[in-house]
Amino acid sequence: MIRSLLGRPMPGVERRHVRLAYSREMEEIGKVAPGKVLHLFGVIARTWFEIARFRPDVVFYPPSGPNLVPATRDLFTLLAIRPFCRKLVLQFHAGGISELLDRKWPVPLLRTLFGRAFRRPDGAIMLGPSAPPDGQRFEAKRLYFVPNGIEDPAAERLTGAKDSLPVVLFVGVLLESKGVVVLARAAEELWRLGRRFRLVYVGRSARETDAAIHQATRGFDDSVELTGVLTGREKWERFAGAALFCYPTHFNSEVMPVACLEAMAFGLPVVATRWRAIPDVVQDGTTGFLVSPPASPEALAGKLDLLLSDPDLARRMGTAGRKRFEEEFTEDACIDRMRRVFVEVGRAPRGGGDGGA
Repeated sequence: MIRSLLGRPMPGVERRHVRLAYSREMEEIGKVAPGKVLHLFGVIARTWFEIARFRPDVVFYPPSGPNLVPATRDLFTLLAIRPFCRKLVLQFHAGGISELLDRKWPVPLLRTLFGRAFRRPDGAIMLGPSAPPDGQRFEAKRLYFVPNGIEDPAAERLTGAKDSLPVVLFVGVLLESKGVVVLARAAEELWRLGRRFRLVYVGRSARETDAAIHQATRGFDDSVELTGVLTGREKWERFAGAALFCYPTHFNSEVMPVACLEAMAFGLPVVATRWRAIPDVVQDGTTGFLVSPPASPEALAGKLDLLLSDPDLARRMGTAGRKRFEEEFTEDACIDRMRRVFVEVGRAPRGGGDGGA
């Protein structure tokens, strides 16, 4: 999403970029490393330099999620740069960081500094009304809801290699908190009841996760495929060849998964969890189904079975999802909304009050 924000035209807004990139792999997020500490000082120094040279009207910063280590990193970064910012806009792309206000900090002083670093930004961007209320908790002067938006991956109208059986597709990092093992258990339950379909996982995984998936689906190995990482056309063909998309996440930093938008772009019904801002994307009963509680294989199996047993329902929901994608979640729509945020905050009087939409 940051790459999109930087790469697309944004009339009336000139941009400079200091790259954060503390973690190269998902498993590195939230872990302390000497290289990250050195990188932190580099980020602060480069930000000071760009502020002094460019004198921006708005400094845009996307905080991490509700993990103590990256939140502490954000704390020190914001304490260092806020005195030099004319205006500060925080985008809570990885939501839930305000939840740390309710936790006990290992060093009490850090909690005070945390509030000082994050409170009263000039603008707060959240992905949707159902996202964690980070902007409200930090008393932002202006609140905005800007959902993710992506370039249409189905623009080429790929047909995909249709399997002889319906395909239930998952795309993302294969972590237990993304619901991949719950999905495997739900699939195993349906297979034992006689429902025939294939389960395909696309994404990077660890050996332990692979083992947990295979353990949950033992006896049905021929019906499960773990492709590893796929990109570009290979990845899009998997979407195009699927019958439905399933994303039963309860990952603590996840708010609005891009993979759900990709599935909707391909006209797939989506079965996902009622988690963070997913209800702002997937309309329960219209573009797919939302499952609660998140870690229930039985609840997930029930929704999957409804779609697998009724292809017409799946087709109608997929069509509704495609229409919703075109109306709300395109890259053009996202970039235009972000542009309006920057322009409005940049032109507002310093210390301005409420606003946003």
